[in-house]
Amino acid sequence: MKVFASTKGEAISLKKLGQRVSFAIWSAVLAVAIGCSHVTRYQATGLQSKGFWEDQARRGEELKWVSGKLRFSYSGKDHAVSGKGRVLQQLPTQVRLEIRDPLGRVAFVAALEGKKFTAFYPSHKKALLGNDGGEDYFRSHLGFQTSFDDLQRIVVGILPTRAGKGPLAGWEWDEIRGAYWGELKSGDTRWRVWVDGKSAAIRELWIESPRETAKIAYSDFEPCCPSLSYFVQISLERAKTKVEWEWEEIEKLEKPRSAESFQIHLPADAKRLGIQGNVSTEFQ
Repeated sequence: MKVFASTKGEAISLKKLGQRVSFAIWSAVLAVAIGCSHVTRYQATGLQSKGFWEDQARRGEELKWVSGKLRFSYSGKDHAVSGKGRVLQQLPTQVRLEIRDPLGRVAFVAALEGKKFTAFYPSHKKALLGNDGGEDYFRSHLGFQTSFDDLQRIVVGILPTRAGKGPLAGWEWDEIRGAYWGELKSGDTRWRVWVDGKSAAIRELWIESPRETAKIAYSDFEPCCPSLSYFVQISLERAKTKVEWEWEEIEKLEKPRSAESFQIHLPADAKRLGIQGNVSTEFQ
């Protein structure tokens, strides 16, 4: 059963563009008519932090087992990867992501099975392996500490498990962003979140630590239910890396997939490297 579906084709894009132009013209006419130079898009709704956590719980259940098609791009200091791909996730322990280049060749595959993590680059015949859920890999290649399953939670608008579920401090309306704002602290990390007043979906998330600040922006939302962002951008200031994730289609799985679906069968001649911290070594 599909719970969300989107086709990012030209016709849809042109339709959206026309809608935006019409809205801009209508807004300008209205502003002149009432002698006002500003039209407020978002208004406070009285959403409480309890409503946000209720949406997080629903979102976690609805998006726990999903399969989807996406457009993906990664740019870092040393290399970049972009293309179309597929993701399969059965949180909290199983994730598989496959990205193909513009010619249809597999450019990158990553998989999580329990705590066992594998990242494989077919063109280089190189695999990076770990038993920490991918944390060392993403710290080294993306620039901030996250496991693969928590990264997938972030992509679908769910706060990572390491953020905790305590009360959101400072919950209030942010007039500039047009969203409710609150924060959590876990160890030396602060999680700042801006939440849509109507849908209770996260519109912006900042993960701040002494090591790095990750800024995640969500846009192009599905109206209901839960409200899913079709476009997610993750930017890291110090690491100078950026990830863009655009859903083309996503569906809820009615039955779990087998463990085989999450395995990567490495070629016999692939070089296997274990990664710990920022150091890769021959995997034993």
